[in-house]
Amino acid sequence: MDKRVSWIDVAKGVAILLVCAGHTKLAQMGILNSWINSFHMAFFFFIAGYCFKPERYKTYGDYALRKIKALGYPYVMLCLVVAALGFLLMPGRSLSQAATSAFLPYAGCHVIGFWFVRVLFLVELAYAIRKSFAFQNILAVVSLAAIVLAGFGFRFVEPECIRPTTVLSALFFYHCGALLGRHGQRFVMLRTGWCAPVAVVFVVLQVGVLWFAGWPEFSFGDSLMQGRPLVFVAAAIAGTLSLLFLSKSLDAIPVVRTAFAYLGRNSLCLLAVHPICGQARASWVATCPQMGTVLSYVLEVVAISFCLWLLSGPLKIMAKWPERGGVRC
Repeated sequence: MDKRVSWIDVAKGVAILLVCAGHTKLAQMGILNSWINSFHMAFFFFIAGYCFKPERYKTYGDYALRKIKALGYPYVMLCLVVAALGFLLMPGRSLSQAATSAFLPYAGCHVIGFWFVRVLFLVELAYAIRKSFAFQNILAVVSLAAIVLAGFGFRFVEPECIRPTTVLSALFFYHCGALLGRHGQRFVMLRTGWCAPVAVVFVVLQVGVLWFAGWPEFSFGDSLMQGRPLVFVAAAIAGTLSLLFLSKSLDAIPVVRTAFAYLGRNSLCLLAVHPICGQARASWVATCPQMGTVLSYVLEVVAISFCLWLLSGPLKIMAKWPERGGVRC
């Protein structure tokens, strides 16, 4: 088994919690909304680029097959699970509506924003083509054509999310992460005692940039190509680096490392199920007005926890609870 880097899983766990927070009423707070949206999606593309290691694969076909297994299989299975959850948890939703909303989110009944997985899949395949091993056979040319066609297909399915600006923004942050992973290892590998202070410095820089810009609203893709791109890039890079160093500091605490690493290893699962559980909570409140706000949120957390257990336990779609003594894949 390949040994995983636990602090990266911890960072992904913190980031996915920020994504969930961004989809709650907390996002209505202008300052908090600006802070979260300035870097939370950029981080995931950045960390994917940081982990880009083409030398592990002999051919482009091996690389593409690995990405299909890593992203394609969980994506299809999670869409099926979310379709079932939408049918079971949300009153008045037919099975066809639930299935449509899972696979085609903008076909009339939005349940999950799984655009990130589609974009990441395209970016990872396209970015690898620039490497020398990608041109060893005709598969590279065929793959490039398929990527272009898939991009146009996703653009038709999800016009509100899959835009050229979204893909270009994802490529930019993916490339930044790849550069850091290739040339900046010493920069990241600080002593644990220095990580927390460095994280605070980057947070201060990020908050300073956002404060100077008037706490603007960000939309991934549009913010990089339109409006104030320098503000978005500066805030996104500072926020991403602060999260990286914070995760290295948290990684030194065993209990915290285990909990956040579990969430990080199951970030796709949490990304898929938390919106449907949130919409289910809203449906429960509408159906039963006497249900208190606190109780409704408790039920939502219970539903999300059950989904995580189901997907990482009996169904074995995602990762189990990390083993004691190390985080392994």
